[in-house]
Amino acid sequence: MTHALKGELVRLLEVRTMSNFERRKRRLQSIPLDVLAEALNRA
Repeated sequence: MTHALKGELVRLLEVRTMSNFERRKRRLQSIPLDVLAEALNRA
C-alpha cells in the first residue's frame, strides 16, 4: 500500500468519525473567501 493511499484512508476515517456539525463546519470553512464575500454581497 502506497503512502498516498494510506493518507487517503486516514482522511476518510477522520471524516467518518466526525459529527455532522463538524463536517458542515469544515465544509463551510473550505469555501474560498472571495466566493463567500461575493455571495454575501448578492444576498
